[in-house]
Amino acid sequence: MSQKAKYRLFVSSLVLLLVLTLFLVLFFVLGADYAGELTLGALVFVSIYFIVLAGVMGDEDMPHSASSQSTT
Repeated sequence: MSQKAKYRLFVSSLVLLLVLTLFLVLFFVLGADYAGELTLGALVFVSIYFIVLAGVMGDEDMPHSASSQSTT
């Protein structure tokens, strides 16, 4: 894994941790009135996060296509 991929993974993990902490704090502050909405929001965010992370990490393993390489 390249240094750039490690940095992307670290930053994306940090963002995930911060956002889930925010959801957890809101869950306890707002209480049971908004529990369903916060849980659904957290699940949607985590789902989108892992889809994007899979795309970012997958780009590192894929060879570049012929169209992106310069032809001489």
